Amino acid sequence: MFSSPFKALIIVALLAWLYLLVTTPRPGDAANTLVSNAPPHPVAHSDTTQLRMQQASTSPTLGHYVDTCLHHSAQASDAIDPAPVFYEKIDELKKHSEFFDAMSESMMQGENKLDKLIALHSAQPDALVALEVVRVCAATPALAKCHSALFDTLHLSPSDAQSWIYLANYFAARGNAEKVQYAINRALQADFYGNGYAERIIRLSEQINQHTSSGLYIATVAALGMEAGNQVFPAELFPFCSQASSELLTASLCHKLGQDMASRSKTTGLRLTGKRLTAMMRDVSDFHFPGDEKVIDASFDEGKMLAIWPLMQYNERLLVNWLSDLQALGEPQAAARAIATVNALAQTKDYTHCANATD
Repeated sequence: MFSSPFKALIIVALLAWLYLLVTTPRPGDAANTLVSNAPPHPVAHSDTTQLRMQQASTSPTLGHYVDTCLHHSAQASDAIDPAPVFYEKIDELKKHSEFFDAMSESMMQGENKLDKLIALHSAQPDALVALEVVRVCAATPALAKCHSALFDTLHLSPSDAQSWIYLANYFAARGNAEKVQYAINRALQADFYGNGYAERIIRLSEQINQHTSSGLYIATVAALGMEAGNQVFPAELFPFCSQASSELLTASLCHKLGQDMASRSKTTGLRLTGKRLTAMMRDVSDFHFPGDEKVIDASFDEGKMLAIWPLMQYNERLLVNWLSDLQALGEPQAAARAIATVNALAQTKDYTHCANATD
């Protein structure tokens, strides 16, 4: 259906996204993993994910259902003309949309990306763009334009914990303990955790879909690939919190922040980072901290999610529902609901949504 280079791009983007879902920085490696810029590895290289993929693939009901849908959908799609390769129009899309230009820019292009974001936010204040400015500064705190005066100009939601966590990371990198404590306190007092991850994916995929002929599935995979290469983890908090392990106030704040991220965040990355921060503080601190009874499990069955993902290419309803759940509920619950939906369809042998399925 698609040309070989296009298939390769889609596979690489999807693998990068799935790989980053199951890997987060270890506390010991935190300083070197603020931004994911390593080449994507096949998901199967993760022992845990490989086992879960095997478990999913050996499920006769789910496996047969997915295979049947893909078989009939692929047959039906053979006659469809190939969609134009959206990346051939990437420069045109960037010229058309300053938002897409700035948000799709690689995080590794720190200064260039930051300049575009600042100009965009100055022309039209946007909470998601403001959050992206903070993320760039959290990832590259040495940039000259990253400073408190810049943050004061941003239209950030004071009730969203996300921005405060990234600001805490920035100030930790700059060695400003007082502002780290302030930012952590604001995160803990925040009314909610926003979902910048889902908002970026949805808004980028919408623009790709609107201004190219790629279709929603390809647009979503492309947006996921961009996001996978631009994830930012609050890694500087680990050495900062470790060094303050003998100070009761700071150590307590770090432990509480870890628990808060693990229980309230809507993204898998922050949840797992929170769990690891909590575990580290319990290991290195001079003080005894309570257990994690309230911490919500941050993981989901990556193997089953990987197994059902190809169905979204042919079942737009499944894809749209997943995107909606991703934004409203967060990654773990969105994945759980998508897997449950496919499992229910498999149990009832409902193939009506699969293209030309007759079994």
